[in-house]
Amino acid sequence: MKKKGRRKKGTGMALYKIVERLWSDRGLAVRDVLGMNAATRQDQDWRTPPWLFEVVERLAGGKIDLDPCSDEHNPLGVAVFYTAKEDGLAQPWSRPDVTRVYINPPYKQVTAWIEKAIREVEANEDLVVYFLVPAFTDQPWYERALAWATEEWSVKGRVRFLRPDGSPATSPRFPSTLFGFGHTFGGTTIPLPGECVKIKGRAILRGVIYPPHGARGKRRTADWTSGVGRR
Repeated sequence: MKKKGRRKKGTGMALYKIVERLWSDRGLAVRDVLGMNAATRQDQDWRTPPWLFEVVERLAGGKIDLDPCSDEHNPLGVAVFYTAKEDGLAQPWSRPDVTRVYINPPYKQVTAWIEKAIREVEANEDLVVYFLVPAFTDQPWYERALAWATEEWSVKGRVRFLRPDGSPATSPRFPSTLFGFGHTFGGTTIPLPGECVKIKGRAILRGVIYPPHGARGKRRTADWTSGVGRR
């Protein structure tokens, strides 16, 4: 007698493959989509915590001039910003008043933002671009970013993003990577706590960014309060 509710062999895998193809068009693996919490899937407007933005500016060697993924409130307080309505993908980043750019892109468009960053840096050798992305290292867009990056920083633990109202969001189920494009570490004003390695004959700075508090909420020692530490 056939068991009730039994699926035909291979049906589950076939459905998985269909979902995988749909999400791969957005630059995400299906297991990564399933690993995101519900709030992240529903809302792409998650803000960078101040401590991490401070680290970005320290690595950049100065104030960030442009945030092309901002909103009308300009939460990072940069001089130039583009909202979703203005569409930072369609706007020029190379301007007389812009040398440093930071992007926390909507993850559903991560591939498009990486390609935009590459085009802008390629066209302007004085432009520096940092962007925060999920550490989905097996994705084509991640490999593409790594091929152009001059810096690759792993963020220790999970980034606690902020909601639009400033309250802490639920921690995502995936780690994050901060990439740097352009002549980034050449102009920084702080000792760089990473390791310079070569990937396919090209130099890249690698390291780990530590949050200002330990896993149990205790403040780290003075040597780690900058939020940056060696790998």
